[in-house]
Amino acid sequence: MINQLNQDLIFGATKKVFSISQLKIHIADDCKNDITFTKTKTYFLQYFAKSIDNMYYKFETQNDGMIFNHPFKELDYIFNQLENFYMYDNHSIKLRFSLKEWFTKHHDTHYKINNDPRSSRFYDNPETDEKFINLSKGFLHKIIKPFNTYSQKVQEDVNKIISHIKNVWNSGIHDNSEYCLNFLAHALTGHKMQTALILKSGEGTGKSIIIDFIIKHVIGESLGLCTPRAQQLTRFNSQLMGKIFVCLEELAASSKNDWHSLSDIIKDLITGSKLDIEKKYSDVVQTINLLSLIILTNNDNTLKFGKEIRRYMLCDVSHDQVGNSKYFDELIKVCTLETGEAFFMWLTERYEATKFTFDEAQIPLTYAKMEMKERNMTPILKYIKSEYVSKKLGLFDKSKKHGMIKLNDMKDNVNGDFSQNQSTQAFHNILKSDIPIVKIMKYGKNKDLFIEPVDYDTLKKWYVNKGFWCEDFDQYTKDDSELEVNNFKAEIYFEKDTKIKEQSEKIKELEQYIIMMENKYKIQQEPIIIEEIKQEPIIIEEIKQEVIIPVPKKQSSKKVIVKTKITKTEKVTEVPKAKKETPKKKIVHMHMIDETDDEHYSDADNINDLF
Repeated sequence: MINQLNQDLIFGATKKVFSISQLKIHIADDCKNDITFTKTKTYFLQYFAKSIDNMYYKFETQNDGMIFNHPFKELDYIFNQLENFYMYDNHSIKLRFSLKEWFTKHHDTHYKINNDPRSSRFYDNPETDEKFINLSKGFLHKIIKPFNTYSQKVQEDVNKIISHIKNVWNSGIHDNSEYCLNFLAHALTGHKMQTALILKSGEGTGKSIIIDFIIKHVIGESLGLCTPRAQQLTRFNSQLMGKIFVCLEELAASSKNDWHSLSDIIKDLITGSKLDIEKKYSDVVQTINLLSLIILTNNDNTLKFGKEIRRYMLCDVSHDQVGNSKYFDELIKVCTLETGEAFFMWLTERYEATKFTFDEAQIPLTYAKMEMKERNMTPILKYIKSEYVSKKLGLFDKSKKHGMIKLNDMKDNVNGDFSQNQSTQAFHNILKSDIPIVKIMKYGKNKDLFIEPVDYDTLKKWYVNKGFWCEDFDQYTKDDSELEVNNFKAEIYFEKDTKIKEQSEKIKELEQYIIMMENKYKIQQEPIIIEEIKQEPIIIEEIKQEVIIPVPKKQSSKKVIVKTKITKTEKVTEVPKAKKETPKKKIVHMHMIDETDDEHYSDADNINDLF
């Protein structure tokens, strides 16, 4: 009979308020008519349930079906008002019935606790025969319908909300906007995100308008929470019960230890699969963690998440609408319950469309995130980035044949309070922690500590993978041409350096020779202009004057440089050696040339030298 009773009972299946008087009536009636006290047990189990964490839960209809957990000792205020009831069985044997004893010792139905708004309030797992109490009241809008069934005006109002998220939260940057909207589509439909959004900007950008709209009109206040007190989310945090969305506003921390504690709290909320809920004067209850986080801040000093912030999407918030009261008045007007319902349907459809394609780990690298990374970098990371990566240099000392950097030399060069009065061993530990790819070795007679060479490609790849270097944001300190000789690995540095020096010397010698030759054949006046005629013979005007030029017996070939304004190249004309024959008269038809025009024959003493 008891087993059949447990199968038929449904915790919370009532709309009436619990009454001790009604409970007494059922007990008195069962004493006369039912030895199993079925009516008494049925009535009591509609309001009270046991969990596997040794707590009991009370269903309260007057609080809109809220379920509260209590330690068992709090049930005494009910049991103490009940007397022990006696009855006689069929054999006239006196029996005692104690509701407290039956519920705490003999009732064997235990519930597991959940807070998933996608599930019903009470449900069974048919595979394990486990019973669940769902502490979540569910979504504000429980009936799902297509977004396109809403009126044109409502759809336009939703588009204004989406436009604000795109153009203000993300400055109109497409990739950032898409990630942000996908984040909201998954988080606000009850699918936990392992990343968090951070919106940092000055006042008046409208960050909180959308957050208030989401909590009040999109998912409901039973599923959303906005608080500045992150430290209170780990202890006495019953306000997190059943929540899927939390907004942290203007986090405050006064010391470095506070920041470490705060960042650990936020990390646990983002990555933890379970959530410990602790109510004051009650035991801890563990539930599934469905929380997704958004952080709002106006202060640069608010965020100190260390050198690795890969789990955060820092939005590039626009300030274009700051002070535009007309814009914000219109935005607030559309933040209604009807718009919230339609926006929730839009998010639901977007989730269905992206649930297999959206990768939350692929966070766009934003300007805001690069700025934060730069602020959070340790002095060692900043020093190596500025002195090596930005100059396209590997981590080596080119002045040393072995290429290694002495650890103490780097320690002296790194700026930062931590390097002052810091032991070599401590600096060694910090360097290894900041850049794990670095290896330290002992070298030389004194066994000094040296940093083994790391080539530029490996060093840059590590900085890129950690998000400390991005081609779109970071710039090299010199032109590529100036640093071309520095792109090589430390172990082959000297071999390449020697070759480069030899080539450089040869280039310098060649440059000096070219300058000397140019000076030697320098033309003092305008060069001869030869008009280029395609596939036509050059027509030279005949001059009646005849010039008799004797042909010398021996004449070496000479190179005459003729510069033209048309092609701006140098033409070299070979003058063939003269044949040995007796002098004879030779008539040459040529232009009349001024005797003072020496420019055309700069390397010849007279016209005879040209032939």
